[in-house]
Amino acid sequence: MNKPSISIIIPVYNVESYVEACIKSVMCQTYNGIIECIVVNDCGTDQSMAIVGKLISKYNGPISFKVLNHEKNCGLSAARNTGMDAATGDYLFFLDSDDELTDDCIEKLTKPLETERYDIIAGNTQRIDIINKIIYPYNYLKIPDNTILRGDKILQTLEKHEWNIAAWNKLYYTDFIRRHQLYFIEGIIYEDVLWNIKIACLSSSFFSVNKITYIYKNRGNSILNASNVEDRIFSYSVSIMETKRFVDKIGAYNKSIHELIQEFFHETLKLCSFSQFIEIYRRIRPNIEISLEQLKEVDGKKSSKYLRDLHYIMPLFIAPYWQYFIFSFYMILKKRN
Repeated sequence: MNKPSISIIIPVYNVESYVEACIKSVMCQTYNGIIECIVVNDCGTDQSMAIVGKLISKYNGPISFKVLNHEKNCGLSAARNTGMDAATGDYLFFLDSDDELTDDCIEKLTKPLETERYDIIAGNTQRIDIINKIIYPYNYLKIPDNTILRGDKILQTLEKHEWNIAAWNKLYYTDFIRRHQLYFIEGIIYEDVLWNIKIACLSSSFFSVNKITYIYKNRGNSILNASNVEDRIFSYSVSIMETKRFVDKIGAYNKSIHELIQEFFHETLKLCSFSQFIEIYRRIRPNIEISLEQLKEVDGKKSSKYLRDLHYIMPLFIAPYWQYFIFSFYMILKKRN
């Protein structure tokens, strides 16, 4: 097969301390196929884009750089969507502007494509704790090297957290993404989670490259770390409802989706006061109804799961209280163990 062309998409917003290393890591790629790098200026207030512009102006190499400018700050999801619309590569790769690639990242990830096309190719990650200055493996990818997953196995392994739910450090087949119109939902955090759930439901093939191809920098002032509780609660609520809406649309509600929704529920509960949760539950409930037959199918013969999920078939004036106290009791037991 011909070497696929790759579009690396980098949203940039207030990362002046990191963006130079990020861009240079793209310039150092050993891959000898076609790479375009799309930098999306999301209207930060620091010198990030000045740094990017200077680097690109001095660069003389095979990678083509495009800079796209938003008129105002729109957020990470919108910046990624802008990059996807402009991409011309056979595969998309998302790189956060405070992270870096290994020199052979794209070369390693495209190697499997010499024999077969895959919807997703995922690499593994090294994590750097910027605050404590610690470097250690961050085992996002728990699937053995050179493993091929197909069909339901892709979603099942995602639900078990055997591959990283973040959008970065993966090649995504552009035609697959566009055919299914898979865009990031704007205005929420954890947008990667929703996006990859949809991808896992629809994709037919996944290839594991269990080698370090990406350097993730954990910094205290990142979007995720800086987000307030209200934003996180709102984002989890949207994720619950959108996941259910999406799988109902394609007829794909199953055990893995059910468990992912329960995770969203639990993460919401961790952040909420009692009164907050009651209000949020009542708002979410009409969008997540499942039948008793579906409940039997997803929970099987496990009594503990029936106890957890009984709220689905309870009247609305009882269900949120049940869900809240069952979960609180579970968390107490978990701490004791």
